[in-house]
Amino acid sequence: MSLKKNGWKVTGSDRDIYPPASDYLQKNMITVFDGFAASNIKPTMDLVLLGGGALIMDRTNPELRQAQKLNLQVQSWAKYVGEHVVAKQSVVVAGTFGKTSLTAMLVKIFKDAGVDPSYLIGGFAKDLPDPVRLGTSQYSVVEGDEHPAVLYYDAKSKFDYYKPKYLVLTSAKWDHFNVFPQEDLYLQRFNRLVQNVPKKGLIVACKNGENLDRVLEHARCRIVYYVGNEYQGKLNVLGHYQRQNASGALVLARELGIDQVTISSSLADFRGVKRRLEVRLRTKTVVVIEDFAQHPYKISESVAAVKEVFGGHKIIVTLDPFASILRSNEILPFFAGRFGLVDNIFIRKIKVAPSKSKRVTGPDLVAAIGRKAEYVPVDDTLIAKVKHEVEDVPSVVLVCSSGGIEPFIQNLIRKVR
Repeated sequence: MSLKKNGWKVTGSDRDIYPPASDYLQKNMITVFDGFAASNIKPTMDLVLLGGGALIMDRTNPELRQAQKLNLQVQSWAKYVGEHVVAKQSVVVAGTFGKTSLTAMLVKIFKDAGVDPSYLIGGFAKDLPDPVRLGTSQYSVVEGDEHPAVLYYDAKSKFDYYKPKYLVLTSAKWDHFNVFPQEDLYLQRFNRLVQNVPKKGLIVACKNGENLDRVLEHARCRIVYYVGNEYQGKLNVLGHYQRQNASGALVLARELGIDQVTISSSLADFRGVKRRLEVRLRTKTVVVIEDFAQHPYKISESVAAVKEVFGGHKIIVTLDPFASILRSNEILPFFAGRFGLVDNIFIRKIKVAPSKSKRVTGPDLVAAIGRKAEYVPVDDTLIAKVKHEVEDVPSVVLVCSSGGIEPFIQNLIRKVR
């Protein structure tokens, strides 16, 4: 959208486009083609940007091949962000957990303090009009991801392009096992990120963030820690980890000279990010919450956040194994012992057939999670089971998915309301 507002003609291609992204694109009249075709690439195009999933879906993506055939300028989206969104006073938020919400909090604090930053958020913050925006100040606030910018094309981590002067680190817990099969390979990305912060820069790090003690050995600049209780004010978003995010945002903003009153006021009315523990239905007996969590640790953190708020309720998780990490058997050991607070876990259909030995199946996930889990590949049956479980019992249904889950959630809400 930032490109379109600056006079560019913008089109795109993708598969399985779903809300809130599809709603945003439609509202802003941006044409998006369903699927990839060479005919979508025109010789008059000035720039072709590759998103992270372009070659995961199709290693011989016809649009990339056509762009190369026409000798068009091609680059990853992350590289473009580094060149055109990242500003001189670059703030980058990185870590395995919490970076989307923490980035959104910081952008809101900056704007409420009268600073207009450029920004990139990996989600749709309810307090902001766009997920990406070019501001007028010397500051940028960008969510930094350790994942390769474009798998099979641009091996650099996305955050390698963002040139942080100020870095917020939440954790470096091993993730993306399909890309980083050893923990050391994963941590090397964070080591390089920390090394890239200049001597006159600043790192704000979570004191208890996993593996950060190892990563921060490579820092050349001043480090300030937060423990998670620095922000003691009101929060409208669920979860103790959101208070930890707010504490990280507070410490960084304070270090940059924003006054405590402005910071606290901004955080107090922060409304969160869509699909991050977003309450979709709340009746006297049933609450339906949607969450983007896919990694078993993230799911268990979300469950803990729900239990914290709805302590007396039965907790039912419906897991949509959409993310690639949930389709590989390397993830299975990480499910063990994670769901003691859950009453039932229903696993939705795995949409990719187990064509390779490393592809995980529904029964594999059930075996890894234990007796509370059940694989239910038919949505109507799954919803019927959830409805049966919540009848006459105060219950929370936590729907975990990073895919296009909206029709399923709407049907679920209709049946359990």
